[in-house]
Amino acid sequence: VLFFFRTLEAIFGFTPHGATSSSKIYSIYFTMPVEMIFDGDNKPVIASRDDILHSIKKTAYSILILISLISILSPHDYTPFGKTVAGEYYEYIIISE
Repeated sequence: VLFFFRTLEAIFGFTPHGATSSSKIYSIYFTMPVEMIFDGDNKPVIASRDDILHSIKKTAYSILILISLISILSPHDYTPFGKTVAGEYYEYIIISE
């Protein structure tokens, strides 16, 4: 989905000027799943140490909440993705003598 939007962005000319400054930066911009920020000189802005730590903390907090909810709800037959049986979409194998 992301590449579809990036392709539309390139087709209609909405790619940031910093991304088109070199083929290396354009390749990185096109393949990165996160949005890149460019400064006034059209150079990529590097994330600070505080930004990286903040992102790690937010991700860890989200994982902790998810694990807690699944642990609390699991005794009540909570299945977030529905009940499935391995191989249910295949034909049954019957072994006869």
